[in-house]
Amino acid sequence: MRATANGVVDMVDQLFDVNADVPVDLVLTPKELNIQQLRTPLDTELFVDETVPIDTTVQVDTKVRTVLGISIPVTGPIPVKLSLPIKQMVHVKGQVPIQLGTLVIPKRSVRVKVK
Repeated sequence: MRATANGVVDMVDQLFDVNADVPVDLVLTPKELNIQQLRTPLDTELFVDETVPIDTTVQVDTKVRTVLGISIPVTGPIPVKLSLPIKQMVHVKGQVPIQLGTLVIPKRSVRVKVK
């Protein structure tokens, strides 16, 4: 409000920001808060330092030519057993589901911005 020289009060119509601590006291039940579908976004880099064991067979069915020009068929499994070391950064992005047994929300003040 603003007072003028003749004593008339004018109203000021203007927006302004107000920061306030507003106490919130709620009891949330499973009806108000569905925690079965709770997901959190994940977008980060992880360093992977791991060794992956590989134990497999590679099936071969081909022909080999000798130095004399003779073609010999080669067929059969070739066993492959090795360890593959991985040491690098891996980008992980996605939605992670969160399983909660019991959710307890403490009573406290929540900062609310009023405009």
